[in-house]
Amino acid sequence: LLTIVLILIANFTFKGKKNILFSIALIGLLVSTIAVILSLSPQGKTAINNFFQKDLLSEISQILILFSTACSLIYGKKENPATAEFYSTFLFATFGGMLLTIANDLTVLLVSLEALAISLYLLIAMQEANSKSAESAFKYFLMNSLGFAFITFSFAILYGISGSTLIENIVNFLEANTFNASLFILSLVMACA
Repeated sequence: LLTIVLILIANFTFKGKKNILFSIALIGLLVSTIAVILSLSPQGKTAINNFFQKDLLSEISQILILFSTACSLIYGKKENPATAEFYSTFLFATFGGMLLTIANDLTVLLVSLEALAISLYLLIAMQEANSKSAESAFKYFLMNSLGFAFITFSFAILYGISGSTLIENIVNFLEANTFNASLFILSLVMACA
């Protein structure tokens, strides 16, 4: 998020110099990658009332997300004249993906999914030269809204069954109690739809 702010400030300070924006984005990704690598540990860590859970798998996933973002920016520099809005939106999508890997609560999971999805259809709509980009972004928005409604309803069913939004508490409840399996199956089907 700090990199996004720096890119927006640099856009107003260094007007017309796209290489500076590209450099700030790559340096921000490099610093984030180094921070994730330095925090690697085999045992899991939780934060903010267990809303976030970081373990080795989530850290490796974050490194892969950061690496693929850097590769995409390098490739995209050749294909597309990038603006500050492009870099900021792309990095916000990266933030949503990284948040998704450490989500341990259904609400955090929904927020991170939406941060990722909104950024992606903004990136689709940014290509003004392509006449189909606005249409594609609108179709993606409609499909995403429908999918988000299904996932939200399935999470509401899981909350109704277990009484908690923490994934760990939901799993513990499902293991310890007998419940109406048809509701649980319905929530799984809706989440996968």
